[in-house]
Amino acid sequence: MSNVEGFDVERDQWIVKKLYSLIEIDEEARKRGEPAIQPYVLEGQPEDEKLTTFSNEKGYREAVYEAIQYAADQASKQERIILCYDGFVRLKGVRMDGLLYQVYSKDNTWLQFAQGYRPKGLFKQYKRIGDLVFVGEEEYPI
Repeated sequence: MSNVEGFDVERDQWIVKKLYSLIEIDEEARKRGEPAIQPYVLEGQPEDEKLTTFSNEKGYREAVYEAIQYAADQASKQERIILCYDGFVRLKGVRMDGLLYQVYSKDNTWLQFAQGYRPKGLFKQYKRIGDLVFVGEEEYPI
C-alpha cells in the first residue's frame, strides 16, 4: 500500500488508504461476476463518511454524469470526496477496462487515479492489471 505509481503517497495518507480499501471492495464485486459498479461518491471526514450511489436505470453513462455533477456540487461543502466509476484507461498505449477514482483534495484540485483490470469472462477470471496509477490533477472532475 505504500506505492501508487506517479503519486507521492506521503502527500495524503487518507487518500492512499481509502483508495486501496475501495479497490478491494470493488474487486470483490467483479470477482463475483457482478456487472459494472454503480458510480458512487464517498464524501465527508474520515470519522463521518457518507456514500451515495447512482442508479444505472437510465443507463450507465447517465449515472456517471449524475455522479460527476453531484461530486462537483459537493466540492464547496466537503473537505474530501472520492468519485468512482467504471470506464476505460490507456496504460502503455493500450486501452483497457479500468476503475476510475477522482479524489477532491483540500487545495481545490481533483486528483485522478486509475486501476486497470481484465473483466471476468466465460473462461477467465477477473484480474487486476498493473498498479494503481496516478493520472494527474484537474480543476474539475471529468
